[in-house]
Amino acid sequence: MTRISCIIPAWNAEKFLAEAVASVQSQSHPVDEIIVVDDGSTDRTAEVAAALPGVTLIQQEKAGVGVARNTGIMAARGALLAFNDADDLWVPDKIALQLAAFDADPALDLCFGMVEHRDVRAETPDMAQLKLPKGDVPGRLIQNMLAKAGVFDTVGHFDTARTTTVEQEWLLKVREAGLKEVTLPQLTLVRRVHGENMTLRLAHEKRQDYKIMLEKILRGRRAAGKGPSASYTWRAGDTDKGKQGDTDA
Repeated sequence: MTRISCIIPAWNAEKFLAEAVASVQSQSHPVDEIIVVDDGSTDRTAEVAAALPGVTLIQQEKAGVGVARNTGIMAARGALLAFNDADDLWVPDKIALQLAAFDADPALDLCFGMVEHRDVRAETPDMAQLKLPKGDVPGRLIQNMLAKAGVFDTVGHFDTARTTTVEQEWLLKVREAGLKEVTLPQLTLVRRVHGENMTLRLAHEKRQDYKIMLEKILRGRRAAGKGPSASYTWRAGDTDKGKQGDTDA
């Protein structure tokens, strides 16, 4: 049986972490390893993780989500790697559905699914301001992914220089590398929007990081003798993409 590792980076996530882990542990096809990387939390995140049975806790000084994910990757023993965020929920059949896709196509490198954006705040502000997608939408997100461990040998680990565009840059590298991926039509992830999500807290920083990220990728394409891809055409409005759900990269 294929060994599957799940990596969960966590920072000040005491309110949501136990439920996020429970959604991984309740999969119809179980994962073999759950690694929570506490990124220097100042609340009870580490205490909560340490009390959860079947969870390996790694603690590090605060270094950002990219470093936390990389720490988990280096500790993981799975042939397939999955991720969850400390405040999101996998649906019960996520892994089973994605494994079926790998079984159907051995050449597949990565598998995603659909995502529901759920507002869980006690007081819901103007939804138009946040522009949350309605219904299930394609979710090309790290926490919605199942990938062969070898993908990280091909693409490399997550960037550690920035905070807010780490996953978008990595996913763009996946496309640049020509790896084979699929997005399933079934719901696999519930992304909980609670007002303290990183993409909302650091919206201003994210706008600048998007510009830096895309300029970096375009420079790399030019250095490799490639023209700019339509996928990387940057517009001023794109910098607010995080407010719309981060459903693609």
